[in-house]
Amino acid sequence: MRKCINLEAKLHHQEETLKQLNSQILDGQQIKSMVSYYNEHQHDYEERQSQVSESTKYKRHDAYREFKQRVWDVHHNDEEMPLSEDENSDEDIIVGRAKQSLTCPLTTVYFENPVMSKLCKHNFSYHAIIQLFPRNNQAIECPIPGCDKHMSKDDLVQNHLLAKKVELAKRQETQRSKANTNYHVVTD
Repeated sequence: MRKCINLEAKLHHQEETLKQLNSQILDGQQIKSMVSYYNEHQHDYEERQSQVSESTKYKRHDAYREFKQRVWDVHHNDEEMPLSEDENSDEDIIVGRAKQSLTCPLTTVYFENPVMSKLCKHNFSYHAIIQLFPRNNQAIECPIPGCDKHMSKDDLVQNHLLAKKVELAKRQETQRSKANTNYHVVTD
């Protein structure tokens, strides 16, 4: 997974370098050697990347966090994944338990089509949060008390992992209620 993240970042930087090169050419700037220009920028990028800690590279990457959560879920069915602090190694240090609510803070019932704000990472049921946006699509302040982030509709992304957890919880609740209705109290 880390190799994929590194490759994705490298490809993104290559694309940006080529865009800069194209822009400079279109602006009429003289470029002595396009290959040298490209190679210099790539070398600078790789030099900067070598100085960035593993923790910084990966722990904030949404796909990496989701990947770790899915691996955890496979091995620890009903347990919450502990929070970890990655200190330049592959070993995780447990610093606390991650407790994620399965209910929308706006509707107070199970999430339906959960979405997450890319800015503050708060989750909401899609239809509940969308109703808070004005018709002109202006940004709104996050409705979670104490959060000062402003978000637009474009800042919301589907939270597939949370949707999966909600479905699992609903199934387990249904199974428990069926099990409880199968017991009959016999009195003499």
